[in-house]
Amino acid sequence: MTALTDLTGAVSAATSPLLIAGGHSKLELLSTPATDMQPLEISGYAGIIDYEPKELVLRAKAGTTIAELNAALAAEGQILAFDPPSFGERATLGGTVASGLSGARRPWFGAVRDFVLGVGVINGDGEYIEFGGQVMKNVAGFDVSRLMCGSWGTLGVIADVSLKTLPAPEQEVTLAQAMSRSDAHRKMLEISNRSMPVSGLAWDDETLFVRLSGAAPAVEAARSVVGGDEVDSVLEALADYSRFKDAESLWRVSVAPASNALLDEAAAIDWGGAQRWIVDGEDPRERLEGGHATLVIDRKGDGADRNQPLAEPVATFHRRLKNTFDPKRIFNPELMYAGL
Repeated sequence: MTALTDLTGAVSAATSPLLIAGGHSKLELLSTPATDMQPLEISGYAGIIDYEPKELVLRAKAGTTIAELNAALAAEGQILAFDPPSFGERATLGGTVASGLSGARRPWFGAVRDFVLGVGVINGDGEYIEFGGQVMKNVAGFDVSRLMCGSWGTLGVIADVSLKTLPAPEQEVTLAQAMSRSDAHRKMLEISNRSMPVSGLAWDDETLFVRLSGAAPAVEAARSVVGGDEVDSVLEALADYSRFKDAESLWRVSVAPASNALLDEAAAIDWGGAQRWIVDGEDPRERLEGGHATLVIDRKGDGADRNQPLAEPVATFHRRLKNTFDPKRIFNPELMYAGL
């Protein structure tokens, strides 16, 4: 097992850039690492540090897998409400927070950052620093814990994380019915505008999928309105991109749910219309108005930027953060944005 001193020592001694990796489940979602980068493995730094089911709070080391956390929570009738994708049980807690990826529940329950209470981070000088805490509403000043969500390891090594958990729903069911893309989009908006215990709303393979979660009477009442046949959930396959394992390129597009932007090009739709996937298509950013597109899989290697360029004021802020947390610029350089 890896000790915290092993990680801080490795960072302190680093003379070349470090590639921070846990379960290696999301490296394909980043730009190609430079050849001189040295791997810093955190998967060995694993295990649940503290779990208080009555307080709905869990703290674990970054190398702990999401699968292990889900099992521990299930034993107590609880869940991680942001539905973290497990990437075939390889995903780790540190990588999940660093990537900022959330699953099907995200529009209704919140994103990763909404459930992070605190983090322990190793900065560029090899110092272990704790931010936040293990209870809600205890953060004064700048919320560094949430800053780490979606930073892709460019600001520091996430060593441990404190999370808020939630009780598992009394009943959960996924319903499916054959439907065209345009009809499914209209149905998604209709369902979203009604008071229903929705925890997943997606379209794929000419089929609308509706997941209902909550108290049994509420689920049954909604089920009679939604209609469709009960099926095994396919939402995880969208969240961890395994649905698109044969794609040469995959764009994830985020827009307002009611938007028609790129709707006709979408191979699949999630988050009630707010997230769309473009498979093996052209760069959609020039045709996108008021949204955001990310190239999450690029097996063509055509050199396209993975992320949309930052506006200069935002880019300046990112550079200042990088200089503060990683003055030697050794953490995952260039993997998120050029120059960072």
